[in-house]
Amino acid sequence: MNPVTSCVERITPATASKYLATNIGHQRNVTMTHVLHLRQQMERGQWMMTGEPIIFDGHGMLVDGQHRLRALVAAKVSIDFMVVRGVSTDSFMAMNRGKSRTSGNVFTIHGVKNANNIAACVGGVLNYRRAMEVQGRGGARGSLNSYIRPSTATMIEEYDAHAGMYDASIAIGALCKRMAPTSIASTVAAICLIDAKHDADKVWSFWRSVASGANLPGGSPILYLRNRYTENATSKQKMPSSLLMSLTIKCWNLHVSGRTCTLIRIRTASIAEDGKRIDGEGCPRVM
Repeated sequence: MNPVTSCVERITPATASKYLATNIGHQRNVTMTHVLHLRQQMERGQWMMTGEPIIFDGHGMLVDGQHRLRALVAAKVSIDFMVVRGVSTDSFMAMNRGKSRTSGNVFTIHGVKNANNIAACVGGVLNYRRAMEVQGRGGARGSLNSYIRPSTATMIEEYDAHAGMYDASIAIGALCKRMAPTSIASTVAAICLIDAKHDADKVWSFWRSVASGANLPGGSPILYLRNRYTENATSKQKMPSSLLMSLTIKCWNLHVSGRTCTLIRIRTASIAEDGKRIDGEGCPRVM
């Protein structure tokens, strides 16, 4: 039996392709969204060598590392990896059983209060921006359905740049927590404050009215949103988060435009694997 060895190796796209050709046939299926997530980190120079190795068995077959190698090929960069060779062919069955560190864990380590809520809010804002950047047929925007987890470095950088506004958005989201997921209200509030640059008092006023329902006239977008939130909270079949967020944005837009509403229709959107083909109206832009 060959001894187990380890070394740091600079892996090029060509080398990664050669290694992928030795991939054993019983690894887990490739998750393309995870490959894209890793690729984005590599392209942005955010990839860090943590010591997690690329692993080969004693016959030179790839046992662990296919997602990282695929991402490296797609990113067209060369990166240093720890490489381990000579493990037992059956060792793959014992790999990747530990619990992954969540974004909330990372924010906790970063010293952020309400870490899980902050992570959900920051991720929601970044996913919204991504949807705004994707263009499909007829100029339609992308969908919030296709969530791609941003890198932890990107999320921390985003939070640090707007910490006060994110903290306020979490407090706003808590106002409606009995009616709607905190992440929906806090994400839309953050987009209004950070991206659309609305006055904080105006954003707070909107969400206080949604929470209280006091003195809302018929046709008010706030009343419409409050009613839909309440219906959804008591329904056995919950509205998907992407549609709930689109509905929230539309009601906000109607409110700031001074318009009324009695019915809001949302056509769902879909994105092909190339990220370009879109059916439906896509994600509404916050006014």
